[in-house]
Amino acid sequence: MLPPTDNKDVNPFELRSLREQVYQYLRTEMLNGRIIPGEYIRLNEMSERLGISKTPLRDAIIQLECEGFVTILPRRGVVMNRLSLQDVKDAYDIVGAIEAYVLVDVCSRFTDERLDAMTAINVSMKEMIEGDDFDDRYADFFGLNLTFHDHFLDLSDNRQVKKIIIPFKQRLYDFPRRRYIREWERQNCREHDELIDLICAGDGKAAADMLQNRHWSFSYYEGFIRQFYQEPLK
Repeated sequence: MLPPTDNKDVNPFELRSLREQVYQYLRTEMLNGRIIPGEYIRLNEMSERLGISKTPLRDAIIQLECEGFVTILPRRGVVMNRLSLQDVKDAYDIVGAIEAYVLVDVCSRFTDERLDAMTAINVSMKEMIEGDDFDDRYADFFGLNLTFHDHFLDLSDNRQVKKIIIPFKQRLYDFPRRRYIREWERQNCREHDELIDLICAGDGKAAADMLQNRHWSFSYYEGFIRQFYQEPLK
């Protein structure tokens, strides 16, 4: 349970911290399938259950709406958004374009240590794919995937890059599904290896082209995408 609060004499920094806790709580509920797409979030019930006022809960809901996870419907409540195939395509287009731009810009900045770290992450991802508990550990796999891409995103001088694309990635991967597609993830890892090879060769343009037009291409992976996102929830 989150610490109780009310709207009187609350330190704004404590309130911000509480809002962030509520936000993380809601994201965890979504990730674990306790709040599902199309379902209304009962704010009064949740406020009472968590022992908090509506202020931090409302602020967390507003942040979730800005990131595309929920929609606030006047006089009706808050509903968790369903992810349509058009949403997926839009996210792929945006993330692919931004990551390709960054990769061209930072290609000359890679060190051997950074490339070794990316290689080690990809090896761990491959091992997880072949494990018997892959479905149960997919959240960890997604975390490794984020970290792999962060190794070149962090080289960018543009501090807004990750703020823009992380919510898109979270929307793409954070909803529980019936099963995950190992061959799609194997291909994902093969492309990571190819990306590393192209960076080592100093060919930032080719690396960016592969990233945008294959790795983040909706049309290239449409079969897997339709299979994954149209799979019913448990």
